[in-house]
Amino acid sequence: YYMYIKDAGSSTYYDDDEYSITATYSSTTGARETESNDTLSDADLLIDGAALKGQLSSGYDKDYFKLDLSSSGTISVNFVGDGTNYYTHDVSILDASGNVLSKENVDASETIIAKAESSGTYYVLVDDYGGSSYYDDEDYSITASIL
Repeated sequence: YYMYIKDAGSSTYYDDDEYSITATYSSTTGARETESNDTLSDADLLIDGAALKGQLSSGYDKDYFKLDLSSSGTISVNFVGDGTNYYTHDVSILDASGNVLSKENVDASETIIAKAESSGTYYVLVDDYGGSSYYDDEDYSITASIL
């Protein structure tokens, strides 16, 4: 990775004072999605009851998360966005084959629920409503629970 520092202006006036910059790196991602998680096979793992933060990087970005169930039950997904009414997210719960079990268009916060008929892997998909060049690039939080 590289950092490039450049004067913001194009005039002959500039700031010639000293500055300092510090870069840090962590090998752990913490409670945040990892890229690329754009397919079912690259989905990030959701832990029952644990929040995970994410962010769409474009109107065409798809964030997949997987949830492993040991038995049938109800999947509850709590999505918390930034609350704008301008750009919204589609939040879907999918079965192991990628079939939509439940889907909601969310601009602030909402809980999406789906019935899991059997044990296995289920997925949550967060993407842009409409998939366009206009999208919500603010952080969101997602928490899945097995009821």
